[in-house]
Parts: sequence; structure tokens; C-alpha cells
Amino acid sequence: MPVAGEKSLETRDVFLVTPRGSCYNILVNTTKLAGRDPIPSGVHPHFQEYDIETLDLKHDANLIIQRLLEFGTWEEVRWLFATYGTRRVRSFLRRYGERWLRPVSFHYWRKLLRLRQWQSSPFPTTKGEIWNR
Repeated sequence: MPVAGEKSLETRDVFLVTPRGSCYNILVNTTKLAGRDPIPSGVHPHFQEYDIETLDLKHDANLIIQRLLEFGTWEEVRWLFATYGTRRVRSFLRRYGERWLRPVSFHYWRKLLRLRQWQSSPFPTTKGEIWNR
């Protein structure tokens, strides 16, 4: 129960399945970003070409989501969903996922989050190219 003067957090359970069949049930915060903790120190290797201290959770959200979906560990992915929520990650996948993620990663997250429509890349992919990388 929230204390007087505090905002209550809206949360939702998300069920994730790894490629090896491990299952995770994570609690996702669906409230808007405001005064969140900085980016965890464990994700710094994914942003080697950036000054991690200058990355803004709101302004650089697409970059952060892309890097963690592509290279993040399960703890980092949990942080990603807790910070941005499923709706924001799905929005990223719908808009930029096919162009910003490797095909295997994009299709994994697309199927996991049940994304049926997305913005296609303007560059055609030949049949079977996805599986030959």
C-alpha cells in the first residue's frame, strides 16, 4: 500500500523464455521514467564508444534498448524491462527492430513479445540469408 505522498507503481508480470528453454517470470514497472537510477555498471561494456555518464535514460532510450536486447544478460534485460516497460520495448521493436538488431535477435524478441506488425527494412533480404549468418 502506498504511503501518503508517494506514487504507486504500476507493475505487470512478463514471462520470458530463453533459446535453451529456461523460463523467467519478471515483474515489469509500467510507470513513466522519472528520477530513475543511472544505467547499471554491468552494461558499460556494451557502450564502449559512448561516455556512459552522459547517456540519458529518456533521450538515448532507443540506443540503450537496442544494445541490451542484442548483447545484454538476463539481469540487464530485467533492468531494461523494469525501466522502460514492455510497451516501450515493443514500440522500439516495431519501429526500429528489423534495422537495428541482427535478424536472429529481432525475430527472437519479436516472437517472444508477440509482435505481429513492424516497420520493414527498405533493404530486401534474400530468402535464407537470416539463417546463414
